Amino acid sequence: KRKEGAKMKITRMTKGEWGHVRAFFDVEVVEGITVKGFKLVVKDDRLRLVTASVKKKDDSGYDQIVILDKMQYITLNNLANDYYKNGGDPREDDPIPF
Repeated sequence: KRKEGAKMKITRMTKGEWGHVRAFFDVEVVEGITVKGFKLVVKDDRLRLVTASVKKKDDSGYDQIVILDKMQYITLNNLANDYYKNGGDPREDDPIPF
């Protein structure tokens, strides 16, 4: 069961330029549980959230992290962009409910 009132937060972000990838980051979903492997990539001249994925030998792949709720995806994307653009200080008024 989901814990009401819990918020996700970015706990680490490594910035750089690796092809189209601009940052790798981790998200704490509840106290003590951190999901690793998120990326910010440049797509259509904007930074977009991408989840961790695995590439198979036949060049197909699958996502290791799935965000089922579109609003949570949008909110996490906005939080990650703020964190990236503000040098690691996300907006305090834009928490992600979980």
